[in-house]
Amino acid sequence: VGLHPNSTPSGTLLPCSRASVMIGTLFVATVLVPVTVILSSSPSTSPSSIINPAPLKISYGSCTSYSMEPLPLFSTITSLSPDFFLWLGDVLYLDDPITDCSSPTWVEDCGCSNDDFMRIPPHSCYSGDDEHARTMYEYFQDTEWTRDFREYFRGMGSQRMLGTYDDHDSGWNNGNRRNPAKQQYKELILDFLDVPMDSDRRRSSNGLEYVHRISNDVHVWFLDERWYRDPLPCEIRRSWCTDTVLPDPSHNKHGWCTDYLLEGGCCKATEEVYLGVCAGASQDEELYPYACDHTSPLFGTRNVRASGDAKLEEGEAEDLPFC
Repeated sequence: VGLHPNSTPSGTLLPCSRASVMIGTLFVATVLVPVTVILSSSPSTSPSSIINPAPLKISYGSCTSYSMEPLPLFSTITSLSPDFFLWLGDVLYLDDPITDCSSPTWVEDCGCSNDDFMRIPPHSCYSGDDEHARTMYEYFQDTEWTRDFREYFRGMGSQRMLGTYDDHDSGWNNGNRRNPAKQQYKELILDFLDVPMDSDRRRSSNGLEYVHRISNDVHVWFLDERWYRDPLPCEIRRSWCTDTVLPDPSHNKHGWCTDYLLEGGCCKATEEVYLGVCAGASQDEELYPYACDHTSPLFGTRNVRASGDAKLEEGEAEDLPFC
């Protein structure tokens, strides 16, 4: 979390000046703890929704409910009387089964096949399963501790509970833009946060990134680190799959590497076009700046593929539905 232009430790007053809180994924102190950041707000410039001109209390946390056990910590947080709560990612671990996969006895939900590019046994057998995710949200929201926590902030007015997701609550551990159900996962967390149905964050053309103006002095910027994330570079994945994973049929990434190497994956288009056709293409070709010149502002703004005669043509590669 970055407070700028004047950074201060949590629990101290921030001088009256324009400040922004950059919210992405928080890996430092990621356990949900009752940390409170107090930011000063000018009474003369605060919006009408901020009735009390006293310093704002903004609590935040992440990596919340891994095992669906009771969370008495929620009542500890509300006892501090925060004005806002910021979810910083992993509200729930939606790719996990609602069972203990560390049990010495075999558990069906933890024994998925390793032939899928997203699902990995034993702890990520529900990657990409948005129906499972919906069930987990319904259970989580219906618990007494979560219900009371949400009602506390709802009672203070609209949009007092804000946030973004990370990997597990977007449905895929360390996932990227290839998640075919990413729109459904985005809708689930926006429903949980009571985001209005007409919000631009719900559009299928973009992630859930946005800026929330708490007051004239405090703006909170939320990032989406999954919707647009590119896969790792082709050569890194190829060597790892070829040398490490595919020789071992029992490897939990066997399905992922099969998808990448044998069925195409995003790298096939990259190599056929950028490393293949582009090498012999003329800079005067219409599609050249879109596919071959990474310094051009047009680069990547149109779908370009290699034609049968090794030329550039517009269109998506048929075997690359998520690229």
